[in-house]
Amino acid sequence: MSDRSKNRKIVFAAVAVVALVAVVFLRSGSGPSPGPKKGEDDATQWVDGDGSGASSPDSSRRQARALGISDSRSDDEAAEYLREQFGATIDNKRSQIKAIEKLINYLMKRYPDDWQSRLQALLAKAFPGLADQLYAQFQNMSSYNEWLKAHHDELAKMDPADRREALRDARSRFFGADAEEIFAETLKQDQIADAMAAIKDAHDTTVKEKLDTYMDAINDAFGEEAPQFIERRQTELLGRFVELPSVQDDLYAMSPEQRENELSNIRAAMGLDEQALTRWRTLDAERDAQWDTGEDYMRERDQIVKSSQGDEQARRLAELRTKTFGEDADTIRSEEDAGFFRFGHRRVYGKE
Repeated sequence: MSDRSKNRKIVFAAVAVVALVAVVFLRSGSGPSPGPKKGEDDATQWVDGDGSGASSPDSSRRQARALGISDSRSDDEAAEYLREQFGATIDNKRSQIKAIEKLINYLMKRYPDDWQSRLQALLAKAFPGLADQLYAQFQNMSSYNEWLKAHHDELAKMDPADRREALRDARSRFFGADAEEIFAETLKQDQIADAMAAIKDAHDTTVKEKLDTYMDAINDAFGEEAPQFIERRQTELLGRFVELPSVQDDLYAMSPEQRENELSNIRAAMGLDEQALTRWRTLDAERDAQWDTGEDYMRERDQIVKSSQGDEQARRLAELRTKTFGEDADTIRSEEDAGFFRFGHRRVYGKE
């Protein structure tokens, strides 16, 4: 079998996996919530600034052993653990929040009925000189999370930009000058999100100008750490950029050769080397062939649906699936029975 044939098989298998996931999604009738969700940053019951939280005694039980605190350990050992983990960075406001959350996890597990009454004493045991400051941070956390809970529905109805602004205002109100340090990572992500919002409908700029705006936001947000951040999140950052409506509109308006060059430029900006770019070009070519086949299939399918019905329609559709997809015809039929048509939507160049 030629390398090209092998690649086509691999791509088709990958598309099938994505499609089957979509089938499950459609059957479940579920979808993403438009607003903050429990377990995410700005929606946990106990926010630690990076999205983790302890929302119930049950969740704290699951996390306790990961913290190094077993059932048999005493409060003294828990305090020692906190000093070992956070002592060197406890003056950092973000570290303070994380330390408090770890302590809450421990206390909710060990003393589920009266954990709050024990918190201040254990903070004093772990960090005597900072006990009052840390307890004040705990109170700020509590107030902030109560506000989140009370305004959850309102936040969920906002568009992303307005929601980010409302959350920034609330953090500043509850944490004061400490908010910037506590939510440093979130603020960096907000900068990127703001840039994406600006790019989303920017139909009067080129792809290169959009990409420059995107990369500038990443570099401004992360500074010297930007290259490491980009390397860690390459696939995600690429996907988020190319799927923006204005970027897709630009890619659709290009010839295949122009689109190939533009996608290579985007990927190179994200740090992909020439070998990786070559692999991507090969994959794009395979995807192009798959979509050409799929779009031809959808046109023929529509004609059959319009011109026949009943058993005749079912027979003709089965013949078309077999002619077009061969051994994958049954998979295509199962997807269509579930209401999913893998080639029935607008293609996202660079992602499928």
